[in-house]
Amino acid sequence: MSYDRKIREERAKQVIEVWKTIVGVQMHFNEIGMRIRGLFITILLALLASIGFLLDKRLGLQLFSITIQFAVFVPLIGVLAASLSI
Repeated sequence: MSYDRKIREERAKQVIEVWKTIVGVQMHFNEIGMRIRGLFITILLALLASIGFLLDKRLGLQLFSITIQFAVFVPLIGVLAASLSI
């Protein structure tokens, strides 16, 4: 074999190894993304369940003649928690 052909084969092997590494990194980040989505859906469902519970129990805070239900605060807390986690 000629020297040029050996260099091309070595270069091809290096390119394949780099490609394998890139694919491995992509798979890793896709897995992390799926875990984050799963966690977000779990938190979202917990927030919705807590809103339903608070609305069912009619729990609230009485300020003078105004009653503020605790279910109003749950989405605000969820938005605050989501913005702090970014």
